[in-house]
Amino acid sequence: MTHLNNIDYLVIVAYFVVLIALAFYLQKRASGSLEDYFLGGRKLPWWALGVSGMANFLDVAGTMVIVSLLFSLGPRGLFIEFRGGAVLVLAVAMLWGGKWHRRSGCITGAEWMIYRFGKGAGGQFARIAAAVSTLVLTVGMIAYLVKGVGLFLSLFLPFTPEVCAAIMIGVATAYTLMSGFYGVVITDLFQSVVIVTAAVLVIGMAVTNFADNESITELAEQITEMQQRGTSVP
Repeated sequence: MTHLNNIDYLVIVAYFVVLIALAFYLQKRASGSLEDYFLGGRKLPWWALGVSGMANFLDVAGTMVIVSLLFSLGPRGLFIEFRGGAVLVLAVAMLWGGKWHRRSGCITGAEWMIYRFGKGAGGQFARIAAAVSTLVLTVGMIAYLVKGVGLFLSLFLPFTPEVCAAIMIGVATAYTLMSGFYGVVITDLFQSVVIVTAAVLVIGMAVTNFADNESITELAEQITEMQQRGTSVP
């Protein structure tokens, strides 16, 4: 695939600069105390926590899977994600997750288990199980991130997948270490705005390339029928 042009590279660099600038701006606020660093001083609004929780589920690899399902199965492919993917989880995280975490006062998921189940044997078991499962899932998600981001960005950037993944992880690690929970939430909000804006623009570009709704429907049916017959899409 052809690499991006200079304007595209400039946009990517500007995006990274904004992330690091936000980290520097929030660094002083996050360094006030341990509570400021890990909990944002308990001052972040619940809706910001909810949007941040939702944004954590938006990733390159997952988007690649959804697009693959849509291309392979046509419109039916989206129902796989709607039913078994993270769609319902995102709605819950955005609408209620922020309120739950804000009101609990917990710092970690393991502490949340004690808050929910108490300090008895059941609560301690839940706490240990949460800590172990979080560790295993974190390792798996990092591997998932490295693979997906590396393969995707290497299509557009003149670097290997390993270098692309290292750049993304390095930037994310830098602003997280510098600004703590403030940085995580604020950058998630910024990224959410970027994603929603890009989605609206891409949809607008796609719609304007078709004369009417019937053309879009015809294309969707054509792709679905071809995939059912096992033939390739031209």
